[in-house]
Amino acid sequence: MKRFFTWSVVLIFCTAMAAMAQPKLEFIGGDTYDWGEVSPKDNPLKAKVILKNSGDQVLIISKVKPTCGCTIAPISKDTLKPNETSEMNIQLNMKTYQGSVTKTIKVQSNDPKQESARFYLKCYVKQPLLANPKFLNFRSLEVGQLAVTHTTISNTTDKPIKITEVKFSREVENLKVNVDKGMVIPPKGKIKVEATFTPPNDDRLTTTLKIKTDNQEQPYFNVSVWGHHNKAKSKTK
Repeated sequence: MKRFFTWSVVLIFCTAMAAMAQPKLEFIGGDTYDWGEVSPKDNPLKAKVILKNSGDQVLIISKVKPTCGCTIAPISKDTLKPNETSEMNIQLNMKTYQGSVTKTIKVQSNDPKQESARFYLKCYVKQPLLANPKFLNFRSLEVGQLAVTHTTISNTTDKPIKITEVKFSREVENLKVNVDKGMVIPPKGKIKVEATFTPPNDDRLTTTLKIKTDNQEQPYFNVSVWGHHNKAKSKTK
């Protein structure tokens, strides 16, 4: 009887230990990489992050998926024995961003406690030129009716920035902007940009205001332009 009881205890213990044995994904250094303040000349941003299997069973990384097309994150190996590591080589294209940026990478594995772990990328992009708001958005358009929208472009540097060329990526009839070649944005100064548009039809407005400057760090500055028609008003007329 004692022998049966002893073997029962051993069996229960082994079963419990087997249940506790599992892979465990760990991001060495934490789940966030922060580049701090960066500028366009730093593009693309790069980082190496170490992934470790801190468990006691084989860890299988099935997918590494950045949530933005601006990020790539290949890993050196996807099958890790206990205590083995893999290197994730991150590259973030922040060329079009300004201000605070946060991106996410999803790492899927057979870790039962976090089958889809998240790794965060952060930075603050300090551009010589900043637009606020970031877009020229005509919120409600009506055919034949003049619409106006604004943004402000600020010079964050200690030197004047001269505009050397202004154009739209796609020319749109009746779309105008008050920014011209030769305009100068003073150091730490700003200009108010006004865009006007009288829609000739009910097509959706999508284009980009492309500004070329004499600033070597940011020779090109783009502002997206879009607008939607007020279908409800159009139907009532």
